[in-house]
Amino acid sequence: MVVREKDVCWEYAEKLDGNKVKCKFCLRVLNGGISRLKHHLSRLPSKGVNPCSKVRDDVTDKVRIILASKEDGKEVIPTKKRKQPEPRSPVSNSITTNRSLVTLETVSPIAKIFPNITQTGPSHVSDQENAERSIALFFFENKLDFSIARSSSYQLMIDSVAKCGNGFKGPSFEALKTNWLEMIKSEVSLQSKEIEKEWTTTGCTIIVETWTDNKSRALINFLISSPSSTFFHKSVDASSYFKNTKFLADLFDSVIQDFGPENIVQIILDNTLNCTSIVNHILQTYGTIFVSPCALQCLNAILKEFSKIDWVNRCILQAQVISKFIYNHSSLLDMMKKFTVSEEIIKTGITKYVSHFLSLQSILKQRSRLKHMFNSPEFTNNPAYANKPQSMTCIGILDDNEFWRAVEECVADR
Repeated sequence: MVVREKDVCWEYAEKLDGNKVKCKFCLRVLNGGISRLKHHLSRLPSKGVNPCSKVRDDVTDKVRIILASKEDGKEVIPTKKRKQPEPRSPVSNSITTNRSLVTLETVSPIAKIFPNITQTGPSHVSDQENAERSIALFFFENKLDFSIARSSSYQLMIDSVAKCGNGFKGPSFEALKTNWLEMIKSEVSLQSKEIEKEWTTTGCTIIVETWTDNKSRALINFLISSPSSTFFHKSVDASSYFKNTKFLADLFDSVIQDFGPENIVQIILDNTLNCTSIVNHILQTYGTIFVSPCALQCLNAILKEFSKIDWVNRCILQAQVISKFIYNHSSLLDMMKKFTVSEEIIKTGITKYVSHFLSLQSILKQRSRLKHMFNSPEFTNNPAYANKPQSMTCIGILDDNEFWRAVEECVADR
């Protein structure tokens, strides 16, 4: 089952078996999961976790803010001694009351750690830099994932605010959860109805995705895709029925009926579902609908099987010996970047096995530069590396033609 972690710090770690994680900066393996990783990246002396020697300063600052926020919880300082009602989720049923909201003054985690940081910033910086700084603080204080900045609506929001000029005030909490939520829902509903009209001509695909949330619930997401757009249909908590064929068959029947069997061309299934029984049910009940497995999961399974072959596995392990030796020594890593013109030899893919083969491809690309580095006076005259067992092992691998033939075979275009 595909697991999607909510914590933004997972972008700095690789999840291993059990409760272990590997730091992507220093490659150290830690016991204790994401919590230990945060203390490792924060470089604060706590809980017996060794600080990371290679983490970037900006990452350390971000993690410290997250830790401070977690310790403080939702601490607020009320201006009046009156109990503040807890806000409801925008998607829950809400009851409108005439009670006025109590004004609260919140102290942000970033202000507690760096009290000299202000929203407006130094007076000598440009308006552009001040604006970027305010946006950055908004991300940090609210622990937002940096990938949000890649959203198509991110720049659209900034452009719209800029057109309003000085004095623009953003929508309030109440306006967002009531007026704007309902208006956007209506717009999306109208847009989906326009897309549905073309299904009689183009048909549509149902994409089924399973994952586990941070409460260990087994969720099944249904998305609808057509040439114009892909949009979310619904999510079902199937924790109690995940292996129940009858429940899953009824669930798929209801989704198919939502859009009409005559409009559905194919269903793409997640491999974690009870595929055989579901596929048979769909094919027998709906003769015109194709069922396909998830291509990404199929490719990952293929790479996983490739990795089990002795000579491929040996090739991957030898490449990891070189990369671990380099990345475990900050000065050696700096030297490598000098020779490779800042190119990395460890590449991160969407899965562990994809990462293995992308890294092999990168090492092959840097073959001559790596050999040059290990034979350069800068390396051989350095007592920290020269004639060390690990150095000799790496040099032996780099000089091994069989290793390079194996790498070429692993990443060859066919």
